[in-house]
Parts: sequence; structure tokens; C-alpha cells
Amino acid sequence: MTAQATTTSQHRLTFVGVPWSEWTKFSSLRSSWITLAVTVLVIVVPGLLVAATRDPANSGEIYDPLGSATVMVALAALIVAAMGALLSAGEYSTGMIRSTLTAIPTRLPMLLAKILVPAGAAFLTTIVCVLINLVVGDLLTDPDLVRSDAGAATILRVLICSGLYLAAVTMIGVSLGILIRSSAGAISIFAGFLLILPQLLPALPQAVEETVKPYHLGAAGLSVISEQPPEGHLAPGPAGAVLAVYVVVLVGSAALRLAKTDA
Repeated sequence: MTAQATTTSQHRLTFVGVPWSEWTKFSSLRSSWITLAVTVLVIVVPGLLVAATRDPANSGEIYDPLGSATVMVALAALIVAAMGALLSAGEYSTGMIRSTLTAIPTRLPMLLAKILVPAGAAFLTTIVCVLINLVVGDLLTDPDLVRSDAGAATILRVLICSGLYLAAVTMIGVSLGILIRSSAGAISIFAGFLLILPQLLPALPQAVEETVKPYHLGAAGLSVISEQPPEGHLAPGPAGAVLAVYVVVLVGSAALRLAKTDA
């Protein structure tokens, strides 16, 4: 019995080893790199096309470089959420979660690492994509085009918030994967909430719709990544707080499920 316990403890990961273990799993999965590559394509290609096709001959048109750079970030949220769900729910479908819990008996560090590793990858990928759109898009834009000037502080805020939004959505995807324990189920729930639910809001009384709509995940995300939030939406600060509530509630629910149930 003593020998067996000693052998088991030798395979348990240290605090530093937990995120490294999750990074190893993340980087070894083909789906991780495919979803990140698709994220790059979805954000960069439309952004550069918008920059390259603006025509200065259109009188009165003012080109918004920042809006063009982030035009597809909101759609990329669905991709990174799917990546998070695939990572977490995939461990349950393959049975790998049992090995993970054996190596990391304390479940909170495992959950944090499982959430932060893909969220960090989504954050960095988004930052790089938006920077590419800003820099390369500026080179592709006709020099005669009238441009809006957002200012350095606003550009920095939108750049960082774009990365934080997709990082938050990735955390939500991982949490849904742990809660549902089915990749298809978690992705379907997220897609329905992000894409379908807003289409149902007009069926509510107008006063209720106007009250609820700004607190929807997609609306809050759009507010934080926009230079000027759309009419009827929250300001970037309150919208960021709404996103934080979504993350805390879902991550907390995933932590409770991990603590209360077995693999």
C-alpha cells in the first residue's frame, strides 16, 4: 500500500506543472491549432478586405480603421468558444479526465489551468490579428480616403478589450464543456445563446427588450470592442462588468460541478 501511494504521489503535478501540463495537452491537439487558424482567417481576411476596397470617390464616406480592424471579432467569439468546449468536454468523451484528476487531485488548480491556457491563446491571437489589420490595413487603404482618428488611448483600449472579450468567451466555452460534458451540446448551447436568442428578443414587449438587450453576452461584447458602443448599448466599462459576471457565474458553476461529481 505504501509503495503504491508513493508511486501515485510521484506522478502528481506541482503548482507550476499544472498549467504546463494543460499547455502540453492544448498544443498537442490538432483542433486547437485549427480553431486558432480559423480565428486568424475570420478576423484578418475581412478586415483587410474592408481596408483595401474603400473607395475615396464615394463622397462623404469616412473610413474607420479601428472599426475595420475589429469588424469580425464578434463572430470569432463563436470559434474560440467552440475551441474551449472541445478542449474540456473532449477529455470526458475520451476518458482522459480520469488521468488528469489522478495527477491533479486538487481540482481548482486544474480548472484554472484548463481555463487560462486556451483563454491566453485566444487573447494573444486576437491582439495579433487586430494589430495586423491596423498596420497592414493602413498600408492597403487609399491615401486619399478620409479617415476617422480614434486616438491612441481609444485604439489601445479597443485592442486590449478585443483580446479580453475572446479570452472571456473561451473561458465560458471551457466552463460549458465541463458542465455539459458534451462538445456538441456545449457548442450548441453557446451558439443558441449568442446567435439565436437575440433574434427572439423582439418578440418581447419593447420596454422589456430595451432593458434586457444590453445585458446579452453578444451586446456586451460588441460594446467593449467598439470605439463608440451602438445606440442602446452599455458603455464599455459597464459592459465589461457584465462580461465578468458571465465568466464568474459559469466558471463558478463548473468548479462546483467538478467538486461535487466524479469524472
